[in-house]
Amino acid sequence: MIDNEKIKKHFFKNKLTLIYLISLMLYTLIIFYCNGFNYSKINLILITITFIVGFIILKFSLKSEKDIHKIALLYLLIFGLIIAFTSPIFVVPDEVEHFARSDLTSEGVLFPQYTPNQGYYMNNYFWDMLYNAGLTIFNANLTHWDIWDAQAFFESAFSQNLFYGYIAQAIGILLAKILDLSVIWTLWLGRVFNLIFYSLIVYVSIRNIPKFKYELLFLACLPLAIFQAASMSVDGFIFAMAILNFSYFIRLYYSKKEFDPKDLAIFFISGLLIGLLKMPYIFILLLIFLLPKNKFKSKNYCLLLNLISLLLIGIAMIYSYKYASPELLKSGRALIMAQNNVSVSGQINYMLNNPLNATLTLIKSVGGSIYTIFIYELKLYSEKYVNGYILFNLLILIIFFIVSLLSPSKFKKKERLYMFFVFMVIYVSIFLIQFLSWSPVGGNEILGIQARYFVPILPLIPLIIGKGYCKKIKDYNHILLMCITLVLSATLILTFIGFY
Repeated sequence: MIDNEKIKKHFFKNKLTLIYLISLMLYTLIIFYCNGFNYSKINLILITITFIVGFIILKFSLKSEKDIHKIALLYLLIFGLIIAFTSPIFVVPDEVEHFARSDLTSEGVLFPQYTPNQGYYMNNYFWDMLYNAGLTIFNANLTHWDIWDAQAFFESAFSQNLFYGYIAQAIGILLAKILDLSVIWTLWLGRVFNLIFYSLIVYVSIRNIPKFKYELLFLACLPLAIFQAASMSVDGFIFAMAILNFSYFIRLYYSKKEFDPKDLAIFFISGLLIGLLKMPYIFILLLIFLLPKNKFKSKNYCLLLNLISLLLIGIAMIYSYKYASPELLKSGRALIMAQNNVSVSGQINYMLNNPLNATLTLIKSVGGSIYTIFIYELKLYSEKYVNGYILFNLLILIIFFIVSLLSPSKFKKKERLYMFFVFMVIYVSIFLIQFLSWSPVGGNEILGIQARYFVPILPLIPLIIGKGYCKKIKDYNHILLMCITLVLSATLILTFIGFY
C-alpha cells in the first residue's frame, strides 16, 4: 500500500528546501546589487559553502524534527562556528574590551586592578590583535605570530563586568596558550568556547521547556544573538542566561505539580547572574508574581519567594550603583563623558528641575525607537557598514513579529498585561540608564542605545502578542525551520559580501 500522507510530506519538505534555495539566491543577488556586484573568489567560495551547508542542515532537520533540542545544538554550532572563524578581528561591538577582560580572566585575574592614567596590565600579543582590528584572516597574517608574554597597559578591560561572564572565553584563550598556538587562535578559541557555552544552555533550555520549543529555537538563532554568542562578548552569556530563565519560567508556569525547588533556584540564579552584569535585566525576576499560587508549598513559601525576588532586585541595583557604574568609568569613558558634558548627577538635577522636558525626551526616544534602533542603526559589526543592511534588518523584524503573532500563547489578558509591564520596565530602564550615563546633560535625545540590549527580553514578545494561529497552519514547524535556516544563511552572506 502506498502511504499518500508520507508522500505528501516528502514532497512538501522538498518544496521547502527549494523555497530556501530560491529565496537565498534572490537575497544574495539583491545584496550583490546593493554593493555594486563587488565580489571576489573568496566570498564566492564562502557563499557557495553557505548554500551547501544550509541545504544539508535543512534536509536533516526536516527529517529529525522530534529532537528539536538536538537540532538547536546543530544549528547554533554549525552556523556559529562559521561566524566565529570568518568574522574579522574585533568586529563585534566592544569586542576589543571583551577580549582584554577574557585574557585577564585566563591569567587568573578575576578582579582587574586599574592603574590611574594608564589602565590595565595586558599581555603584549593583545596589541598584535588590536592593530589588525577589522581585518580578516586572509590579510592579517596573525597565523604566523606567536603568543608572547611581555606586558603593557591598555585603557579598558570592562572591569565592571563580573568574571563569570568570561569564563568560557578564558578557557578558549588558555587552551590556545597551553597548545602554543599562534595569536589568532586566542580569538578563535575564545569565540568558539563562548559559542559552545551558549549552544549548550540553549540545548538544555529547549529540552526542558514544555512548550514554545520552536519559538525558543527561533529566538536563540536570531542573527544578533548568535553573532554575539560567536564572539568574545559577554552578551553571549547574558543571552544564554536570559533564555534559560525564560525556559524555567515557562516550565514552572505549566508545571502540573508542586514547584520543584531546583527549578525555582535556576530561575532565580539565572536572573541574578544577568542582573549583576546589566542591571535592567534583574527586573525579569518580577515574572515570579505570575506563577500560579496553588503550586507553591504554602502561602508563606510563596510570600518568601516573592520577597526574595524583590531582595535580589535591590541587591542588583545597589551593586550597579556602588560598584559597576564607578568601575565603568575606568575605561576611558570618563574622559569621553567630560568632553561631551555627560554627568549622572548633572542629568538628575536637570530632570528634577525640568521634569516635563526630561519626560518628553524619554517618551520620544522610547516611542520612536523601533525603526531607528532595530532597522536603521542595527549592525552586527562595529567596523563596517554593508549596503543592504536595512533590507536585512527589515526582513528579520517582519519574520520575528510574524512568528510572535503565530505563537501558541494561552496566557490570560491580565497575565499578558503584566508581562507587558515587565517588558516595559526593562525597556524603559535601558533608555533611562543611557540618558543618565551616556547622554549630554539637558539633551533632547538619548544616545548609545543599541538593539542588542533588548535581545534578553525578546522571549516575552511571543507570550504577549501570540494568537495561536500556528495551529491552523499545516506543517508550521517545518516552515519555521526553513525560515531559521534562511535567516542564518542570509547572515553569513551579508558578512562575506561585506568583508571578503
